[in-house]
Amino acid sequence: MPEKILRSEYLYRGSILKLRLDQVRLANNNVVAREIVEHRGAVAIVALDDQARVLLVRQYRSGAGRETLEIPAGTLEEGEDPALCAVRELKEETGYSAARWEPLGYFFSSPGFCTERMFLFLARQLADGTATPEEDESITVEWMPLAQAVDAIERGEIVDGKTMVGVLRVWRKINKETSKQVDKAQTMSTCFLVYLFPCLRVYWFFRIFRAITIRRISLVPSPISVSRLSR
Repeated sequence: MPEKILRSEYLYRGSILKLRLDQVRLANNNVVAREIVEHRGAVAIVALDDQARVLLVRQYRSGAGRETLEIPAGTLEEGEDPALCAVRELKEETGYSAARWEPLGYFFSSPGFCTERMFLFLARQLADGTATPEEDESITVEWMPLAQAVDAIERGEIVDGKTMVGVLRVWRKINKETSKQVDKAQTMSTCFLVYLFPCLRVYWFFRIFRAITIRRISLVPSPISVSRLSR
């Protein structure tokens, strides 16, 4: 049930986020404070090459106090189309461009206190180029087999949230596609056999019938032979 906002004030306005303090009334009529981070939203890209390797970027994250391995991502400009932002961010951070794009929906990064929506994309048919990262970015590009990236998530080596969501989402998608292809091949094989067996039965029935008929004909004496025997 929606909460009714009684009063709002901005405590901070930055370049990428704003901090808002709300007074809200709950369904039970209690009035509480909500600290809300307003964010324009962002995009994240799972870029796969023809060898099913995922393109990752390694960079130091001040908030985490450590280097992290992540899929390429970036913040939306005001009013920017997420699909166009994904193309721009992939090119800027890695230098790669993609001929095939597929949107994979969005998720809230921290819905308890933040408005940020992260739009996820799958990029394929990649072409190399020159990266142009921002002045405050120091990025190293790395390739990792998708299956290995899944293992790295399970081992706790990849700890970035959007990367975990993106890699596992694409991993599941590819497995489903592969399963459908296998099912299709099995269905075609089954249909082939279903139609083949009756044809084989008819074929062998004809062969056997023909062989029996020829044998019977060969056993019947000809009129000339009968006349000779009667003499």
